[in-house]
Amino acid sequence: MFNSAEKWDIYSGPRRLDGTFEFEHVALHELGHPLGLKHSTASDAMMRAFVSDTNTLQADDIAGIASICGGGEAVQATVANIYGVSLVAPENSKLSGQNNSRNLSGSLSGGDNQLDSGSLDLYQYTFENDSTVDIQLKSQAFDPFLYLARVSATKAAVAGSTFTDDNSGSGNNARINESIQAGTYWLGVSSTSGNATGNYDVSIISNTNNPSSSFESYTSIYGVDVLANPNPSISGSLGLADFKFNEKFLDLVQIETVVSSKVRIDLSSSAFDTSLLLVAVNSDQSLGSLSLQNDDNGSGTNSVIETTLPPGTYWLGVTSFAPDETGDYNIAISLVLP
Repeated sequence: MFNSAEKWDIYSGPRRLDGTFEFEHVALHELGHPLGLKHSTASDAMMRAFVSDTNTLQADDIAGIASICGGGEAVQATVANIYGVSLVAPENSKLSGQNNSRNLSGSLSGGDNQLDSGSLDLYQYTFENDSTVDIQLKSQAFDPFLYLARVSATKAAVAGSTFTDDNSGSGNNARINESIQAGTYWLGVSSTSGNATGNYDVSIISNTNNPSSSFESYTSIYGVDVLANPNPSISGSLGLADFKFNEKFLDLVQIETVVSSKVRIDLSSSAFDTSLLLVAVNSDQSLGSLSLQNDDNGSGTNSVIETTLPPGTYWLGVTSFAPDETGDYNIAISLVLP
């Protein structure tokens, strides 16, 4: 059954931002649920919780069905990024809490991403808490080289959060053992020899250092606290102690872009009717020329802003449509590729 109170049409191409839902898109998503699929966190998945431009099954959707119904090895989800490289998010790519472990196997080949004339495989993992990580890369076919780089909400490397290693593991194997801040990271597998190929194994062990995550916050010139959180997925809560503006509580989150990026920002909450703000910020914290607001372009009473952001600093404002509303919320930031 389709809700006749909503606006429906059948069309191809990107979704319309006027609130019109595309029939086939929604039907394909909803048919995934009786087959056993839940909502996906993959940014391009058909089973993503929020309506997107995706209108065909993606690798993550197929992997989900394969894991339920069989059909061979599960397909890893591909991840959009500003560099145009091949990047995958393995199954169970989110780690939180104590004593998490993940393992993956792969093979370097001439068709992989290229870095410094060598092959490079890239994987995306999200550490939901500040953690101590022990990542080991082993291979009997080549001398391994390991990368770990934190990436921002718009999938750009965060300065000062990149780790590399050649021979800290057993023999010629590579190992990174570091305390890292919560966030999304790219794990890169390469070799010390530019033309090396062959099989490899990666093991990841993480332990939570700080369940609340140690993100920087500061008080802006407007008297509102700002949380500097560069992650693609941001969780928070409107509460009675938050800054209040026009009888509504307000949280501000700062993100930055290093290259011009078309982004989609989804704000969702099951506790209140959301309202999303996006403003550009100058170096002196004064507001820039870009200022956008959305109330209900997302599903239900959720909010969506999709726009192209030039390089710079931006504040995301989380508030409610009605006065005095509180509760948990989630911000999901994804790239929109041509």
